[in-house]
Amino acid sequence: MSMRRFNGWAAARLGGGVLLGTLALGGPVQAQSQFSVFSQIYGNSQASSSTVVTDLATGNILEQDSGTNYYDSYYLQDLKFSALGSPPVSPTASVTLGPGGQGFRQRGDAPGTTSATWSASAETTYGVNRAAVSITGAMPAGVFYDVNDGATRIEYSATPTRYAYAQSVWQDLFVVTPQNPGLLGSATSAQFSVTMSGSFTKDTSYFSYSLRNFDGTQSFGDSSWSYGAAANPGDPVSFGPVTNTYTFNLTYGQPFLVTGTLWAQVTDSEGAVDLMHTARITDIAIPANAAITFLSGAPGSAYGGVSGGVFGQYGGLPGGGGSGPILPSIPEPETYAMLLAGLMLVGAIARRRRLPV
Repeated sequence: MSMRRFNGWAAARLGGGVLLGTLALGGPVQAQSQFSVFSQIYGNSQASSSTVVTDLATGNILEQDSGTNYYDSYYLQDLKFSALGSPPVSPTASVTLGPGGQGFRQRGDAPGTTSATWSASAETTYGVNRAAVSITGAMPAGVFYDVNDGATRIEYSATPTRYAYAQSVWQDLFVVTPQNPGLLGSATSAQFSVTMSGSFTKDTSYFSYSLRNFDGTQSFGDSSWSYGAAANPGDPVSFGPVTNTYTFNLTYGQPFLVTGTLWAQVTDSEGAVDLMHTARITDIAIPANAAITFLSGAPGSAYGGVSGGVFGQYGGLPGGGGSGPILPSIPEPETYAMLLAGLMLVGAIARRRRLPV
């Protein structure tokens, strides 16, 4: 067999439908952009207005106008990625306005002045989401008047809208591997425990938290709708710490994408939501005699602790935390190629020795 034919044969054998080929060859290229920590904050103040002028004698509308005036907005985001097998450039994405916040211009404010203030902050690390938002000094809900001078009637309304939000998102790929290689490709599960605590203003401030797989077919979460049922609108509501446990169904040896998202928002009037106390993964439960690896390279401590199995390292991929591999390292494709080449060389030498002189 020529070396060219050997190389082609080895590549076909190693890159075929083998799990190693999927993880070591195809996985990194497709998966790099999936490792991220992301934080975003946004605020906006606007007013929708309507004016109608009517001729009282005829009932005809002389003038009609409506529209939206945008008074002030502020947008800021911070996005970080990490490459497969390398620690993140920065494992934290943090963005904030504060502590005094920013002036919020509203309808009726004189040019160059502001009568409201908003603040927002978000911080994200692998396994942890934090967010907080507040609006103070907001105007009344709306202005309406209806006047006439005997000849015409003027109807005017202006409805202000203010909102501010903060968002914290992380994404990471996991691999759960069994100590028994015969279980690779079989079904298993992992349980993620999430602990949350915080506060919000009833009916003007909201939050939602979700933990989901790559396509959302397995999605779990918690939100402000679960708390403060007995509170009155405008009342502060505190909760937590509350721990919920969510079970993901997955496959041994296959990368599994998990996204954690925390959204906090104050809308339309004064209020505050504060989840800087964190939505944090405090434990991941996996089957006994199994290991879990975080393909982003995030340290094992980022996800609290592991129950049942251990933090580990799969397939020689760098990164991950804990006590190191519990499985023998799987050779890289180059190692297989060198091994096969060595065996062929030994065979060729043996055959040459058997040839008659």
